[in-house]
Amino acid sequence: MLINEKPRTDVRVYRYQITLFEGPGEKYRGVHTTLIDQFEKSIVSTYEQIKLDLIRKHKELPNPATYLVNTKFAFPLNETLLPVAKRLLVKKVNIAE
Repeated sequence: MLINEKPRTDVRVYRYQITLFEGPGEKYRGVHTTLIDQFEKSIVSTYEQIKLDLIRKHKELPNPATYLVNTKFAFPLNETLLPVAKRLLVKKVNIAE
């Protein structure tokens, strides 16, 4: 998951893992994220180039499913932006139950 807050040029890269929890009669999804890298976005360092750099650096990620969270405003990352990004990621990713 790539997170970028405009007008900042840094892009934070998180590895995510989605797990399923079962409660009485309901199923829940949890997302665990780990910051694995940070890049400076520029004309030559596009999101696509960042993904290619990740594939080269992390051999265990041959073709990772990559999602971009891009916001026009700066928010506190851990308190606001990351929890919202996790919710959006869970909505986007369809896990077979």
